[in-house]
Amino acid sequence: MKTPDVVQQYTSHETQQSELKTSAAAGGTDDFKPLEKLRALYWAEVHIRESKAGCGLIRAWNGPTMSQELLYALATGIVVSYCRSFVKNDGLSNVGTTFRVFTVDPAKGKLHEHLMLARDTLFAHKDRLREHEVLALADRDELSKIHVIVGQDGSTEWKVKRGNPPNVAYFKEIEDLCDFQIERLHQASSDMLGHFCKGKNYEPRTYVLGDGLP
Repeated sequence: MKTPDVVQQYTSHETQQSELKTSAAAGGTDDFKPLEKLRALYWAEVHIRESKAGCGLIRAWNGPTMSQELLYALATGIVVSYCRSFVKNDGLSNVGTTFRVFTVDPAKGKLHEHLMLARDTLFAHKDRLREHEVLALADRDELSKIHVIVGQDGSTEWKVKRGNPPNVAYFKEIEDLCDFQIERLHQASSDMLGHFCKGKNYEPRTYVLGDGLP
């Protein structure tokens, strides 16, 4: 995750002034101080890279057939990690509205909205009143049923009906979305760091953001 060379004086990568101004936008970092927004951009990229890594693991898997439990566990990590920076909270990685807009690729926008809904209804929470909005029609009738099996010896066991796990192609689409988001998050953070460091000289060493840099 490279950033522009801060040893030399910055003369480019200026962030548009509108990106640096504060606003009252709800659910994003638009109302944060600019340096906090830069931190948010960095952390958002971290979380989306985690989501991408999970997709890559599933797609490259060549071991024994994954159990449904394992596939759901991985899918949960993928969806929750991707959505972490877009939910309405005051978290460190909560980014503004820019990265929720997909003008040039509406299909990615639809997938983004689908993941946000899936997070709220299936993965981060189980919302029995709304999970049918995400699952296929064939799954809906069985969602609320828990089957209890009583054996001849009086022992019991139970089973729940879950929606069919996503197929591998679905994770390729999520991985592509992650790549798209990572690219523009990285560009935004690079532009912002360049703006902060313009006209300044830095010795080649490691800095702590906000403490000596910018």
